[in-house]
Amino acid sequence: MKNILIIVTLSVLAGCATMTSQQMNKQALYYHSQGVAFETKSEWDAAANAYREALSVINNYPWSMLGLANIYLYQEKYDLAIQEYLDIIKTNPSFELIYQVHDDLGVVYFHQKKYDLAKAEYQYSITLSPRFAHAYNNLGSLYEIQGDYQRALELYHQAQAIGGDQVTDGNIDRVLKLMNKSGNQSAPASTSTPVSTQT
Repeated sequence: MKNILIIVTLSVLAGCATMTSQQMNKQALYYHSQGVAFETKSEWDAAANAYREALSVINNYPWSMLGLANIYLYQEKYDLAIQEYLDIIKTNPSFELIYQVHDDLGVVYFHQKKYDLAKAEYQYSITLSPRFAHAYNNLGSLYEIQGDYQRALELYHQAQAIGGDQVTDGNIDRVLKLMNKSGNQSAPASTSTPVSTQT
């Protein structure tokens, strides 16, 4: 009889723990959804606060970590963005959007003019997800700004083949004009800027 009571008690406790976990997931999802809603309205501070609330419920919740990192990127708080992206990579290496995390980290490095680090992140993003058009586009932006128009054009065409014109957003035409203007495939740097994907 004691063994049955212990088993029943353990089952009830396990059920309570599961309910608490489910409630925590719902609460984190609620705050995360608020963050997304604020982000779509460009209300960065409110979005960041909502993502932080989700993270206070479930530490290392990758979706909210990514949302918060992107907010820091939009606000040009690059050091905070880098830390958040690196935390996602460290705590959630199998996160389903880890390729996007690496690409977005590359965008931050690009803005900081740390081109070697940006290139490594874009290339790793492509390795993780060869069909992720934004990484090709962003790597193309890197080559374009460094004046290697031919390589930039190749990457923009790859991005366009995967994701359509909306991904490259006029980059191909701009590079072709720059190539015609300079009369060669490499020339002084242009002003291309990579794009971050949204959560």
